[in-house]
Order: sequence, then C-alpha cells, then structure tokens
Amino acid sequence: MSNPIAPLWKHAPFIRLLLPLIAGIICNHLFEISRTCILTLFLIHLVLLFYLGFTGIWIQFKFHWLKGLLLSSLLFDLGILLINENEIRNNPLWFMKWYQSKDIIVAVLDEYPGEKQNSWKIIVEPRLILSNSKAQIVTGKIIVYLERDDHVSNCLLPGATIFFKKSPQELRNTGNPGAFDYKQYCNFQGITHQVYLRNGEFLLSKAKQKFSFYGWCQSSRFRILEVLQKYIPREKEKAVAEALLLGYRDELDKDLVQAYANTGVVHIIAISGMHLALIYGLLLIVFRPLFRIISTRWIGSFLIVLILWIFSFLAGGGASIIRSAVMFTFIILADLFSKKNRTFNSIAGSAFLLLCSNPYFLWDAGFLLSYGAVLSIVIFYSSVYRLITIRNKIIDAIWKLNAVTISAQILTFPLGIYLFHQFPNYFLLANILTIPLSSFIIYGEIILYVFSFFPTLNHLIGKLVQFMIWLMNTYVEWVNHLPLAVSTGLQNSLPQTILIYCVIFSLSICLRKRSVKLFILSILFLILFVSLRTIEIRTSQLQMKIVVYNIPKRFCVDLIAGNRSEMILDSSSIKSNSLNPVIISSGMVYRTAPDTNHLAFNQGSFYYFLGKKLLIVGKNFKYKRPDQPIRVDLVILMGTPKVSMKELSQDFNCPLFVASPASPAWKISQWKNECDSLLLRFHSVPDEGAFILEF
Repeated sequence: MSNPIAPLWKHAPFIRLLLPLIAGIICNHLFEISRTCILTLFLIHLVLLFYLGFTGIWIQFKFHWLKGLLLSSLLFDLGILLINENEIRNNPLWFMKWYQSKDIIVAVLDEYPGEKQNSWKIIVEPRLILSNSKAQIVTGKIIVYLERDDHVSNCLLPGATIFFKKSPQELRNTGNPGAFDYKQYCNFQGITHQVYLRNGEFLLSKAKQKFSFYGWCQSSRFRILEVLQKYIPREKEKAVAEALLLGYRDELDKDLVQAYANTGVVHIIAISGMHLALIYGLLLIVFRPLFRIISTRWIGSFLIVLILWIFSFLAGGGASIIRSAVMFTFIILADLFSKKNRTFNSIAGSAFLLLCSNPYFLWDAGFLLSYGAVLSIVIFYSSVYRLITIRNKIIDAIWKLNAVTISAQILTFPLGIYLFHQFPNYFLLANILTIPLSSFIIYGEIILYVFSFFPTLNHLIGKLVQFMIWLMNTYVEWVNHLPLAVSTGLQNSLPQTILIYCVIFSLSICLRKRSVKLFILSILFLILFVSLRTIEIRTSQLQMKIVVYNIPKRFCVDLIAGNRSEMILDSSSIKSNSLNPVIISSGMVYRTAPDTNHLAFNQGSFYYFLGKKLLIVGKNFKYKRPDQPIRVDLVILMGTPKVSMKELSQDFNCPLFVASPASPAWKISQWKNECDSLLLRFHSVPDEGAFILEF
C-alpha cells in the first residue's frame, strides 16, 4: 500500500520548511535559549550545509539525508532566533532598561483612543527618556489610561506626543484559575507596562503632519467609521456594521457578542478570510475588462493584490485576514504566470511567511482557527458534500453552504473547546442565514462609503443595511435562546486536544485508504484520550480548595470539595453579573454549579469547611477579645474594618492573612506594612493575584 503522506510532502514542500520553524518557536518559548548559543549553532549548521554543497556528487548522493537534516536544523534555529528578536525585553533600547524614577517619558500615540467609562485608553510608543538634560532613544509600548476630559480628546490622534513622569507599572494577570493570560497577550504585542495619568500629570502636543502608511490607514479607517456612524444611527446595528467591515469591536454589545459566540457565528464579526473572499469576488467583477487583454492582465492582478492588502491593513491587520491576503496573493500570482496553485503548499507557505514576520502568531486564536478552518474545508468538504446528492439547484446551493460549515467545524471544534470551553450546538441553523445575509451587508457598507458624496441615496442604503443587520442580530439572538443552544463548561487539556486531532486524522486517512492498521491506531488514540479524561475526572473529584478571586472591588470566595462548591459573596457581588465570566472560565475542572446543600457552616464571621477554620474580617467586624488566641487557618480581609493587624495577630493564631480586592489600595498597603513589621505572612490579592489554598 502506498504511503498517503508522500504525495503531500512532494507537492507541498513548504510543509517541510514550516514544521521545523514551528518546533524552534515552541522550543524557545518553553526553554528560553540564549541568543549567543543559538547563533553559534546557526552558523555551524550553515557552514556544514555549504560545505556539503561543494563536495562531490557521489558524497552528496550518499549523504542526501544530511542536507535535509541540516536545512531543518537551520529552520529550527531560525524559529528560536525569531522569538529572541521579537521579545521586546531583549532589545537593548527597551525603555525600562533606561528609565529611572522621575525621568520624563516622551511617547507617541500609536492609534486612536479607546473610550472607557471614566478614562481614555491609548497605546503609546516611548521614543525618548529625558534625564538630567540628557535624551536617550528608546522603544517599547505602554498602555496609558488618561482621566476623562473632553478638552483632551481633540488632541488624542495617532502621531500626537505625550510627556509624563509617573512610573509605568508592569502588567499583571489576575491569577484567577483558568483566567485569560492578559499579560502574555500584551507581551506578544510588545506591550509590557501600563500607567494611569490624571489631569495635570501629563502634557500633550498635537500630531505632526507627517505621512506614514500606518497613519494613513488609521485616518482612513476613522473616516470609514464616520460614514457608517452617519448613515447607520442605531447603536446596536452601527456597532455590528463597524465590526463586519473593519473589525472595530470597541462598541459591540457584550451580550450580543456572547450570542454570536454561543451560536457559532462569531467569525462573522471578526474579520477573516470570508470577508476578504467577498472583496476578492467583487474586485474580479470590477477589473474583468483588464483580464480580457493579455497585455493588461498584470495590471488587473496588481490592482487586486494592492486593494486586498490595503483592506487587510484597514481592517486591523489581524492574523486571519493577513493569512487570507497572502493566500489570495499566491492564487493571483499563480494564475498570472499560468502556474498550478497547490492548495496545501499555499497554506503552508502563507503560514511560514506569517510566522517569520511575527512568531507570536502561533499563540493567536485567530491564526489557529483560521488555518484550522481552511485546512478542514480543503480536506473534508468534498467528502461531506458527496454524502447527499441533490438535484434541485436551490436546495443543492443550501447544502453546499452547510457542507462548508460542517467541514470547517471538524478541525476547529477541538481547538474551540480547548480555548473557549464551549460548543455551539446549533451552528448549522445559525450559519444558514447569517452567512448570506452578512455578505449582502458587507457589500452594502462598501456602497455606503463609495457613494458617501451622494447623501440622498446613502440614507436609503443605510436604512436597508441597518434593517439587514437588525434581522441578522434578531435571528442570532433567537437561535441563542433556543433550548440547549450551547454546551458550556467543556474542559480539554492540551494533550487531550492533540489526541482528538490524532483520532480525526488517523480515522479520516483510514476511511480513505481503508487501512486496518490506521483504524487500530485511531482506536489506540481514542483509548488514550479516554484514559487521560478519566484520570482528570478522578483527580477533580478529590480536589479540596479555597479560592479568593481577584475581581476588582468585589469579594468572592469559592469553597470547593470535589465537584461541589459553595461561594461566599458580599452584597455588591451578589447583585453584580461581573462574576459570571470569571467563575465560568475558572478552570475548576468538572465543577458543578454552587451547591444548594451548604458545604460550610458559619458562626458570625467564622466559616468551617472540611476541617479548616476561616475568619472573614469585614467593615462591620466586631468581636470580644478572647483570653487566649483563637486558632484559625485563614483570615480574609475585606472593606475597611476598624481593627489593626497587631490586634488580630494577638487575638487569632493564624499562619496567613489575605487581603481581598474589596479593600481599597491604601488600606491593603497599610496592612502589608503592619504585617512586614510583625513578621506575619500576608497575601494581597490585587497585587499578587488570586489566592488558592489546596489541601
């Protein structure tokens, strides 16, 4: 029997280049290999490869495998070097290597500000550090929150310069179990610090009129948003219109976004290959006359590629749309030079180029899901479509759309469960209307901008687009409210996710090649997956934890025994919905909803849980001082109780004091200083992350 993998290696050589590059990127991310060491290895491998190239033909033939090994080693080294070069902390000009307290930071706004409830959020790039009349050129990125002031907003434009002396603080994670790694997400974008500036703590100068492509993209994006806001006035529809065309999601309603995610159509409001495919199809119609003449075909190809790339950067330049732009460029060039475009090679080639430009794309959810969807469609679409034969053209077109949707899910659902811990059960029902409707909406928005000089026509088009968006939102919300619309709380570890992919690939090749060996292999992968799952479930049944969550200005303590849990909340947290996303994604594997039968019982401020004694000290905490210190396992502080740490340590024999986020920063700082002077163990949840006690 022929090896099914061999033709793929032969016709898609970029796969051979991509795999060692990915291995090098992952290796350096895990082990942080020094730059000097890997540069030495890179030079050794390069010299050996050149030496082998100048040897005799007989030696090259005999050691042909060595040439491939050396080339793979070079690409492995390249992956390691890419991580080293893209890590901003390795840059000798990184601003924190030069900054000292009371120095002045001179930074330039990177993009238009984001509007928060009480502040403006901007991303700035430090350019200079001013210290004792000396100026040092620096680089990096800082998130700056400016106190809300309408007079300042007019100056917050890309290219504006900001001066401030306040020390930036390093970004921190909440530390909540299973929480999104916000610090790593920002670090991958070169952002390492943040600072909050009140009025009077900074100076702003207006942006200089200096042309740059990035600045032009930002201003053009802003002008398009102004047109959409003018002709689509309703807030909910306007926000979706901005997300659909430009990927601008700051104004989207959170509940609506969750509805799109729950129904499996969130890709519609996240700029992806589908959007670029619609633009590509429109451009083919517009420039069709140029392709009829051989001498002008290159002009049409050039214009299409140019417009696709401009749109990609206007839409934010995310991993998924850049992937699409690279692949469409390959398709257009192959057609221009009458070369056969090999799909797998184009996919691997675009991934290789993107990872070379930014190796951190490998951890980007959009990048992974985009390539997963494309691969899945390419591999499985024809097999899924052939499952049903339909003669009616209209019904057949609907089935084709469903076949694409089903095939795209095959390789994306394991990743979706791993990243988002849920699965949309009615994804077919949701996609059947939203995909064609969103296509019409995007074309309508393009017409709105093109004919923005014709207000009378645009008011009519705007109303039509607004109605279509309302219809799409209403339909998505209706599907979302159906019973069992989404399965939540799904937990797969990384090894389990990899095993699911092993089962899918081995089983799919088995069905095509009818191989008994591959069928047995897929069964073994499945058994291994079930074994890991069983061990994880058993481990979760034995877990006993006390968790103090890090939620700003909230008090939330979770008592967990196996799959059962009980929560202790303050009055403001009970009324708030802000806890739900944190608890849902808490990573407490297979935990149930809070138990109606109490796991702990309390007497006043004391809580007793599985042999542990907790004392919660709040604002109204009062007690009669005992003759002998009372033994407690944990003291949790909240609010601003009128009691000192010295008194608590004298009256309660406790190994650890924990300050919750429900207490103000000044009070936590006061407690910390007292504990340091008394040599008491102290954990500040806002400063050190969520507190987890396992026993």
